[in-house]
Amino acid sequence: MILIAAGLAASMWVQSDGVKVPIRNVSARYVLLQLAQKPNVDFAQGVESVMAPGVRVFLDPQRNGLVVKGTETGLRDLQHVINLFDVKPMGVHLEITGSVPDIGFERTSKVTVSNNTAFRFEDTMVDLGLSVRPRVNADQTVTLFFEVTRQGKQITTVVRVLLDEWVRLFVPRDGPITYESNKALEWVLKKGPRPTEQDAVILVRATVPER
Repeated sequence: MILIAAGLAASMWVQSDGVKVPIRNVSARYVLLQLAQKPNVDFAQGVESVMAPGVRVFLDPQRNGLVVKGTETGLRDLQHVINLFDVKPMGVHLEITGSVPDIGFERTSKVTVSNNTAFRFEDTMVDLGLSVRPRVNADQTVTLFFEVTRQGKQITTVVRVLLDEWVRLFVPRDGPITYESNKALEWVLKKGPRPTEQDAVILVRATVPER
């Protein structure tokens, strides 16, 4: 009974001593750091944001929210600022096909991931693993960070192409990865010669779904 009463008291203190602002799409800690505009924050003391003068903001980690104290005008201004940060991360749709031509293996995956988040698929039967992390840029391009694992060998490479542009990676038995890209159905070799004996081929396209 004492524990229940203590919990209720703590809850009432939070509600009565400040305005609770839930954070729905990102970490409340992330939002507080953005409001503070400095790397080192004393979360116990709260922060005063220059973007919303007249308020002090505290972290409520149990509820992934913020507790705000201040003037009514400051609270309204702060809510507008919080709305700029509390947004759902951009989704990136990936179409990926991995193949090992020598044995006739091919596997395709279609998945939507958050921007700058890696997706990995692997097939232990042919010992092929692939990690792709897309990062959408402001100029309608996407940077693709690849990590290919094949027969105990791990190769990484970075490719930057237009959104909706196909990329085909050639993973040779020996040597570095080479790749070509495709826009309007015309393949253009971007890096290195096309290998005569490729151990694996990776085909990837990244697009941004309509929000």
